[in-house]
Amino acid sequence: MAAQPLISQQPISKTSFNPTKKGYEHKDGKCCEMGDTLATGCFCLTCVTMLPVCSSILSVQQQTEKLIFRWGKYESTLTEPGLYWNNCFGREIRNVATTIQSMELPSRSSRSTTVLDANGNPLVVSGVVVYQVDDTYKASVTTQNYIQFIETQGESVLKTVVGRFPYESTTGAPCLQRNSDVVCEALYAELQQQLYVAGVKVHSFSLKEISYAPVIAAAMLKRQQAQAMVEARQTIVAGAVDTTTGAIDALKKRGISLDESATQTLVSNLLTVICSETDVQPTLPLTGGK
Repeated sequence: MAAQPLISQQPISKTSFNPTKKGYEHKDGKCCEMGDTLATGCFCLTCVTMLPVCSSILSVQQQTEKLIFRWGKYESTLTEPGLYWNNCFGREIRNVATTIQSMELPSRSSRSTTVLDANGNPLVVSGVVVYQVDDTYKASVTTQNYIQFIETQGESVLKTVVGRFPYESTTGAPCLQRNSDVVCEALYAELQQQLYVAGVKVHSFSLKEISYAPVIAAAMLKRQQAQAMVEARQTIVAGAVDTTTGAIDALKKRGISLDESATQTLVSNLLTVICSETDVQPTLPLTGGK
């Protein structure tokens, strides 16, 4: 029984050896070169061998760290930028940026956050967190998604801290409207305590916007207008009293004495002129004679 050539996958009955062409020739006239088949096999073997080698090459960019996990277990962290070779079999790479980043709270995808201040007034607030990943292992392993963790904890801290302060204060106590530095310091300290477990360093947490909620904005605007009007009236009256008193004292120093009735008339006229909202129009009484 004749042996079949190793380079041919076809039965012997369909091929014949052609010495002039140094190969096997099919009955349809096509020639199968032994050199071509050997080159193809060597090329495939080279590709299969080089593929794992090339896949094991990786690069690390500036301000980025790569955490290497082997079969689900932490192995090492690449911190310096450059080109590295690391066996690709069973390898998982997690990239964590160490640049300083900012995040707006609440996120743009969610609705605005409504918070009650210390007096129970609904407020619309938003803030900006500036942070940096300080421990990439904690950020990648301790939390499932450290960015989402920052967002969730930031919104919680924003509601908690803002609720400790009133929007306005007439007693001199810290308030959201005038003491933003005190509020931002409290926000920063509270959020940093919450993000310590995630290996995140908070640089600042500042308020971006704070205002009354639309449901009470109109009423609060009227109240502010009324308070401003009262304060303006008090200032005008205090100035009118000072002006009238000064006028009477100046007349006495110049030797002009007024009786009680004339003094009351002068005071009444001066207060009327100074406190009036419209321009004063002097009038003179008309007396008729026979």
